[in-house]
Amino acid sequence: MDQDLKMGPHDVGGEFSDPIDTSDGGMTHWEKFSNGVRIAVSARKVITLDELRLSAESFGDEYFKMPYFERNGLALVHRCLERKLFTEEELKLARAQAEKEFEVPLIDLPNPESITHLHDGEEHHHHDNDFQEDEAGEGPPSYYFDMLAVAKLLVDRDLITMQNVLQKIEQFDNVFPTRGIAVVAKAWTDSEFREYLIRDAKNAIIDMGLKLESFAEIICMPQSDQTHH
Repeated sequence: MDQDLKMGPHDVGGEFSDPIDTSDGGMTHWEKFSNGVRIAVSARKVITLDELRLSAESFGDEYFKMPYFERNGLALVHRCLERKLFTEEELKLARAQAEKEFEVPLIDLPNPESITHLHDGEEHHHHDNDFQEDEAGEGPPSYYFDMLAVAKLLVDRDLITMQNVLQKIEQFDNVFPTRGIAVVAKAWTDSEFREYLIRDAKNAIIDMGLKLESFAEIICMPQSDQTHH
């Protein structure tokens, strides 16, 4: 595709793509927290999802170099700064505090040869392989501290609460994954609902008792002989 005609990172129609990885790798704590902050902010109408998408798409080529949750997290940071919800200096100080609170002191392990005790009445010595330092796990990514800082600054300004964030994390784990399935299943088994969904998707979903986080319009595009997706 002619780069001059591209509207942004989202405009990839007709371009070559590698196979899509459809495996579910789960979410780390950092990803869940970042996602929870983002959803809480949009649910409280502090910043809309459309604003966040616009910020993310302004990253240009960097858009494709960042993992999904990092990209969305940094988009939130940029949009908050653009909206002057806090200053760069306030963000810097809050991030530094978050990093400091996450520091874990290093502890020197004892010399195994110096440890002697009794096992079943017999003297027992420890060896080097009796002690293991857990160095396999990776620490949090850099953007996690940005999200901790953003959350604190927005909480301090009464724009969100930490309860909002934790609630969204719980909903994402237990509620959100089943909502789309429920809508599709009902459309398959209820012809009247299917027609309602095609005609007015947002209200049809709301009438099912599902609470939507998005304030944008929702359009249902049913698959047919002429439309495949």
